[in-house]
Amino acid sequence: MGTRRVHQVLVGAARNDAITAMALEIQIALAQRFESTIYCHHPVDASFPEFVQQLTDIGIGSPDDVLIYHLSFGIPEMTEKLLSRPEKLVIAYHNVTPAKYYEELLPHFAEALAYGKSEASLLKKRVSLAIADSEFNAEELESFGYQDVHVVAGGANPQRLLDVGVDVNFMSGLEQHFPNGFILFVSQVLPHKRVDHALEILQLLRTVHRLDIGLVIAGPIRQPAYEFAVQTLREKLQDSHLLLANAVTDEQLATLYRACLCYIGTSEHEGLSVPPLEAMANGAPVVVLGAGAVPETVKTGGIVLPVDTGVIEFAEVVAEVITNSDLRSQLRRAGVARLNEGFSENSAQKFVELVSGITV
Repeated sequence: MGTRRVHQVLVGAARNDAITAMALEIQIALAQRFESTIYCHHPVDASFPEFVQQLTDIGIGSPDDVLIYHLSFGIPEMTEKLLSRPEKLVIAYHNVTPAKYYEELLPHFAEALAYGKSEASLLKKRVSLAIADSEFNAEELESFGYQDVHVVAGGANPQRLLDVGVDVNFMSGLEQHFPNGFILFVSQVLPHKRVDHALEILQLLRTVHRLDIGLVIAGPIRQPAYEFAVQTLREKLQDSHLLLANAVTDEQLATLYRACLCYIGTSEHEGLSVPPLEAMANGAPVVVLGAGAVPETVKTGGIVLPVDTGVIEFAEVVAEVITNSDLRSQLRRAGVARLNEGFSENSAQKFVELVSGITV
């Protein structure tokens, strides 16, 4: 009869979340060939399209069908359901954040993260195709006993904002708020992203390097407990030096990338890291910590610092970028060259081609 249905399964869908964004891009490509829905374990926000539904609504499957499971977090209920389903199983591995970042603030969440590593091993016997979105993630899957892991950053689309115009009113507000410019941090506010380090870097730039600039943090606060933990650092900075943009439109995000003096990435764990790629695509000089997959992702498109770089050394590099116009121009050119080298093809289509290979 042949495969008619290829569905994706997520733990949850969230706005401004990289894995959700990648799944939505893949969905567009899947829908051209198959009947396809995105199913989520956690409740689905009403703002998502109709093809994003609750996992409880998935219905009866068939051995001819395919489920693509985006693994980044472990839930025993999900494991049991996936092991009991008749469909062919594809694992799309995005890596699992180390539990150590949450053990004190959110011990239950830390337990779920620790289980995520086990889940990858438990599912191995059912997996017909394993796809990782970076070499870093592929190596981890191989350490769990997986073989023939394909590396495709399925759905990653760093150039997605190139056709998006600048938000003129938002730009005007930025110029008034930061007359001498700003550095940019784009990420969910989570412990392993180390927004606290970004705040410390700004403080060093303003005090030690005497640069009258600001910082924009663009990303939702996913864990209120961590927001409280960084509150002390925030209080050391005047409101005029910091802008917290919990939710931004594509036009506003494109404006931030194009207007910033420098994009900084302080995360200590990344399975792929899309924001620095988007920053490069939109002409922002990039300085990032070389954690996880970041070195292979950014390569020569930006300045990748050793993973043990402290905030003092990080701030020194950022200060050099801000004050050296030739270096900023060089980094902008390098970023565009890197994207042309490694992210010029449609990754969602390539992902679907791999999945199509196991359909009958």
